[in-house]
Amino acid sequence: MQENVKGNLNSDLEFRPVGAPQRVSEWSKWNRLGVIGGSALGKAAIAFPVLGYLILFNDYAVAYLKIHSSFCLDCSVSPRLYALYIGGFFIAVGSLLYTMFCPQVVDRHANAHDFYESEKDYYDTAQHRLFLINHIIALSINSYIAAEYMYPARSAEEMMKQTDLSELMGQHYFLQNRSMRWLRIAILWFYLVGFIFLLIPTAMTFFQVVRRGISTSFGL
Repeated sequence: MQENVKGNLNSDLEFRPVGAPQRVSEWSKWNRLGVIGGSALGKAAIAFPVLGYLILFNDYAVAYLKIHSSFCLDCSVSPRLYALYIGGFFIAVGSLLYTMFCPQVVDRHANAHDFYESEKDYYDTAQHRLFLINHIIALSINSYIAAEYMYPARSAEEMMKQTDLSELMGQHYFLQNRSMRWLRIAILWFYLVGFIFLLIPTAMTFFQVVRRGISTSFGL
């Protein structure tokens, strides 16, 4: 396996699969999704659909947001508000799925090195080591990762006696970080669609400001 965690516990980024589906799966690893889903902003976004609904369909709030005629021209809810709501909704769904399904080991630790340094004492016992090995074997059986990228297959007895704890913990993190492949990809798309919608009002405002600036400067 190219991720030789024994030599470098930070080598989680060295895995380079071939083919578009594999690359998308790597882009959507749990620890990468955690940049959004595990952040305070991502967790706060979960409440956005409810708050956005209360704002969009509250007559007083909408009237307040209609600042003169610069935000909307037709006395209806601005398309910019709808774009913000839709974008926030997609990000909220992605963050909720991340919160519900992200493996705890990945949610608590940014990479394999952090996992090892934080919990090596806990797993340095026969009982907890066996628990770790059983999880590795179960995850390996159902893994989509090609065999050439995996650690050599070993029996539970061999792993108990011959494998370093750092390698076991690195392998465990590696597999947990790539578990639930299609759910991870779905969360990634929720985030991408959400940010695209959030960029719409930003782009509209930017071009409006630029146009007004040019008109003012050149007297058009």
